[in-house]
Amino acid sequence: MRAKSFAKQVVIQHVISSAAIISPGRSDIIEDIAKMLLANNNEAAKKIIVNQYPHKAVKVEKRKYTMAEKLEQFLSDGFIDRYTGKRLINPGMLKVISTYFPDEFPFHPHWKMTQTHIAFWELIPTIDHIYPIAKGGHDDKENRVTTSMKNNSIKSNYTIDEINWNLYPKGNLADWDGLTSLFVEIVNKDKELLKDNYIKNWYNVSQNSVECISNRSNKETHTMTKVLSSWSGMRKYLEQEMLAPCLHSRVRYGCTEYTGMDGCHIFSVCVDGKTVKRFSWETVNTYFIKNRYKPESTCTGIGGYWDGFQALFEKYPPEKRTEYTDSEFCDALKAYRNQSIPESIASENPIVRMLAVLDRRIGKRTLDKIQDSISDQPEWLRFFYLLRMEAETDLS
Repeated sequence: MRAKSFAKQVVIQHVISSAAIISPGRSDIIEDIAKMLLANNNEAAKKIIVNQYPHKAVKVEKRKYTMAEKLEQFLSDGFIDRYTGKRLINPGMLKVISTYFPDEFPFHPHWKMTQTHIAFWELIPTIDHIYPIAKGGHDDKENRVTTSMKNNSIKSNYTIDEINWNLYPKGNLADWDGLTSLFVEIVNKDKELLKDNYIKNWYNVSQNSVECISNRSNKETHTMTKVLSSWSGMRKYLEQEMLAPCLHSRVRYGCTEYTGMDGCHIFSVCVDGKTVKRFSWETVNTYFIKNRYKPESTCTGIGGYWDGFQALFEKYPPEKRTEYTDSEFCDALKAYRNQSIPESIASENPIVRMLAVLDRRIGKRTLDKIQDSISDQPEWLRFFYLLRMEAETDLS
C-alpha cells in the first residue's frame, strides 16, 4: 500500500513518456475494434481481441520475505540497485539517522511522502522480480534482484525491456556493504537505539550476517594468505618453472586484486588470451542453482543460508563438481606442490590433475598412458588434457 502513494506521483509521468510501453500498433488494434463496434459487428471485434490483443490470465505466486531473507538478497547483490548500479543502504542505518535527527531526517511509519525524507525512497533496498510476478514470473532466486523503493514503484509490473532499463552487475561487498557493519557498530555503541523496533529488527539480522561473513572468510585465511602473499612468485612458478615448454606464453594464471561479492578473490586460467576456467565462490553458487542442488534441510536467514551452502560443499566435494572456489584452487595448488607428479595425475581432485597435466615433468611416455583416460575426465578438464597433447604434437 505504501508504494501506491508514491507511484501516483512518480510512475504516471514516467510511463506516459516511455514509448516502449504502448506501441502505436496496439492503439491501431483498439481502433479496429472500435470500428467493428461502430459497424455493429461485435463478433469481428471479439475475434480481433482474441487473435491480436488477447488477455493472458496469470496465476500470481504469493510471496512474503522475512528480514533475514531480504538482507540475504541485499548482501548477495552487494547492496547495489541492479537497475541503476547505484549504492543502497541498510534500512536500519537510515532509521538511526532519523532517530538522532527526527526533524531534519523525518520518517513516517506509513511512509507518508510529506513526512518522510526522500532518502528512504531513494536509498532503502527492496526485492523486485526481473520478470514481474503479475505476468507469470516465478518467485525464485534467478528472478529476484535488489532495487530501491523508488525504482520498484516506477517499474511496477513492467519488464525491464518494456521500459528500456538494463540489469547491472552485482556489487562487491568488500567495497560496499550498504553501511551494514557501520550500522552494527553504531548500535553497539548506543544500545538505546534498540528501543526502536525497526532498528532492533534490522540490527539482529545485520549482526548475524556480519559475524557469518567474517567467520566464513577467516576459515580459509591460512592457505589463502600463503598463496596471495607471494602471488607474483607463485605465478612465475606456475607459468615459467613448472609449465611445459610447449605451453609457454600460451597458458596464464590470474588472481584478481579485488574480491567478488562474497569477499573472496577470483582465480583464473587463460589460454591464448581467453579465460577458460574461473575459481570463485560465485561460480560455485551459480553451479548449485543451475543444477537445482539444495540443502536437505530448510535454511532461513543469512546464517542458515551459508550453513546450507556449506552442507552442499560436503555433499558435493570437488570430484563431484565442475566448478570450484578460490580456496579450493589454493588447496589444490598446495597439494600439487607437495606431492609427486604420479600422485598428482592420479589425484581425485580435478584441479590437481589440471596442474599436473600442464607440468613440464610429464614426459611422452606418461602422456601416452593418460591418453586413454581423457574421456573419463570432466569436460572442462578434458580441454587441458587435449591442449597438452596437441601442443606436444605440434612441437614434435
